Amino acid sequence: MAEKTLNIKPQREESLDSLRGLAIFGMVFSGSELANLLPRWMSHAQVPYAMGWDGTIPGITWVDLVFPFFLFSMGMAIPLALGKKLKNGETLGEISLNIVKRYLLILYFSFMFQSFHPWTLPHDLGWWSYAIPFGAFVLMTLTFTTFPFVKSNKTASVLHYSGLLLSAVYLWINVHYGTVSIFNEEGRFVLKSNIIFNVLANAYLFGAFIWMFTRKKHWARIWILPMVFAIIATQKAEDGGMTWQYFIKTFPWGLPTGGNETVSSFYSMIAAVYNFTWLKYLFIIIPGTIIGDIFIKKNEDFDVDEKMKKTLYIMLALSVALVPINLCCLLGRYMLLGFVLTVVILFVLYKMSKTLPEQAKYIKSLVRWGAAILILGLFLEQYEGGIKKDMSTYSYYFTTTGLGIYTLCSFYIMNRLHFFKWFGTFFALLGKNPMLAYCVGALLIQPIFYFTGFDSVIDWIATTGNASKEAGDVFLAGCMGLLRGVIFTGGMAVITILAVKKRWFWKS
Repeated sequence: MAEKTLNIKPQREESLDSLRGLAIFGMVFSGSELANLLPRWMSHAQVPYAMGWDGTIPGITWVDLVFPFFLFSMGMAIPLALGKKLKNGETLGEISLNIVKRYLLILYFSFMFQSFHPWTLPHDLGWWSYAIPFGAFVLMTLTFTTFPFVKSNKTASVLHYSGLLLSAVYLWINVHYGTVSIFNEEGRFVLKSNIIFNVLANAYLFGAFIWMFTRKKHWARIWILPMVFAIIATQKAEDGGMTWQYFIKTFPWGLPTGGNETVSSFYSMIAAVYNFTWLKYLFIIIPGTIIGDIFIKKNEDFDVDEKMKKTLYIMLALSVALVPINLCCLLGRYMLLGFVLTVVILFVLYKMSKTLPEQAKYIKSLVRWGAAILILGLFLEQYEGGIKKDMSTYSYYFTTTGLGIYTLCSFYIMNRLHFFKWFGTFFALLGKNPMLAYCVGALLIQPIFYFTGFDSVIDWIATTGNASKEAGDVFLAGCMGLLRGVIFTGGMAVITILAVKKRWFWKS
């Protein structure tokens, strides 16, 4: 009797969108929970809310994974998106303009989101503190959303540019009434922006151009990373002179102003949206582009019999296990134990991957690239006094990238085996609309809570949690801290998934 087989079909989005959705879910949850009521590992390792910033603490938590996971997803999506444009006959010039346009739109998102966030507006505005963010959300929706009922590209463009124009008018009105400032009294650019999206914009801009001009040469792409490392590591010369490496690192502040306040103001505008040290995250973006290239070339159908299904289940379990093992051992400083366990698991994964059929070469590549990058990250762990997210170390870039690859591999296997399919699908739906998911909590859910009176419930949760902590009831305090995050993240998930179902995608 022939063995029952399962056909593994390639799917473009599922595993990538699941990883991106997991990152967005983690970003929103970690930003909305009451971390001061929770254990240290529920916030950034170097920024535990109950203690304040302490850059001497080595280690990482799950919160420190969400941003690099999102960056890695962005890197992987670059060859998928731009490669499709090349295949459709678009010229390098057209693609370059598209890259710059997307860069500017991400910056637009950064300024609109942060400038009109309820927490950054003046505290004496009353109900306007929530009406103004809602207005910004409406304009961002008009700017970014691809509406399924809009069939004409011309109409879509009119809506998009109308959103941008109205946003400029909206900003001017708020500047006029003093709710938002663009320049301070000294002429420095002070319009608020979101540092996460500033970094994403720059990482995308440079990562996309690097991929476009090295798309046939992985070695050339990797060669760029030591040059970035060398410039970031450059220190100011002892004699105070300006070396070209230090000039690149500190641009634009190394440029002469001639005492001109207008020139200085212009430099402050550049500095608000560009900083060379942000390009250290190319150490995550560039490996992501390589995995994206591998996906395009090596993702194929293959049939799996019962024996091979068991192999994939074991590989799934081991890939998932790598994340908590490394988080616990790096934060708890069980360095030898963590390294030995990781190496053993990687060796078993490598040996098991060799038993897979030739058509499963994408999974084999994930296992090998993930092992190489993760081991490099662990070898670098002591280079800068221990792995840290703040201020980020090179061990952090490689370790989180390696864990990101194995998390991607986990979603890939889960989706193909239809194991916990709902789990991967849930995060994939969030990952299909990440920009909406990120901002909906501040610009839509908080105004809804305020105008419906539900914000009193949110205040009660915080008050109860803090009182419980002072009374020594750690369990109740922790529950209250989690509950706030569950409410906001749940609301985000419902709205984002409904938008995806209605095909209202925010696209830059």
